Amino acid sequence: MQFTEIQERLIKEIYARKELATVEDLNYVLDLIDTDSNISEVDRKIVKLRIIRGLKYREISRILDLEKEHTAQNRFKSTMRYLRKQLRIHNRPDDGTEQLSKILSNKNDLLKLSRHGIYTIGQFMKILKEEDLLIKAPIVSSIVYTLELSGHKDLRSIIKNHQVLEDLEDIDRRNYVHVDQLEAMLKNCSRVKSVERITNSYTTSSKTEFGSFDVELNDSQVLRLKVSIKSTEDRYALNAEIEETESFEEFEYQKTVSREVSTDSENLESALNFLLFVSRKSVN
Repeated sequence: MQFTEIQERLIKEIYARKELATVEDLNYVLDLIDTDSNISEVDRKIVKLRIIRGLKYREISRILDLEKEHTAQNRFKSTMRYLRKQLRIHNRPDDGTEQLSKILSNKNDLLKLSRHGIYTIGQFMKILKEEDLLIKAPIVSSIVYTLELSGHKDLRSIIKNHQVLEDLEDIDRRNYVHVDQLEAMLKNCSRVKSVERITNSYTTSSKTEFGSFDVELNDSQVLRLKVSIKSTEDRYALNAEIEETESFEEFEYQKTVSREVSTDSENLESALNFLLFVSRKSVN
């Protein structure tokens, strides 16, 4: 599609990519420049001199007798932000899915999405199905993670871009998601009376989460459970430590009894129950 010089200048200010531009949108924005009452007369003149006539900021400052050259630039950019917002509102689709603006609080993310014509969950899901993304992978993964926290749990299953999936795994580790899952599993265990998380940490180099818990069993025995999780390899290393009191002649001393088990996520619950059982047996 061929655009006029005026349209080309407007496209450069309004769109992230030229392919997104339409004549209808450009005409709508030009009409706003002429008629929108929220644009002051000075700002309207600045925009027209810049877009319609293609003048430089210093020329605009001279014509409008502005004291500082950067005033024209600042006011022009402010008006462009307003026009982009009005265009987004004008074009906002209703595809039956939730508007992203009601979920995401990061305005920069919303702006990047809108500049690619993405306003709804449905539209965002479409780009997740593509291996080559319009938007940088770290931004996409951050948005996916935020949406997951808002209840949209099915997004990872449709993601085709491997970098986004890797970024999401890293976000999980940095937020101790797998340690959280293990804690929830412990609290639901029939052998457990109470659970208190003592530590959690994460190492970037080995991509490993670490956590430790004080676990009180139903018979009031307490053990220290330590875990290291390599989610990329689907490996869980569990270690249960129990302090026992023993005696030798007239002396009593403390001895730490340790039980370890390694498993994958599929067998994690049964391995955890087994570890708690054998740890308890070691004290009795």
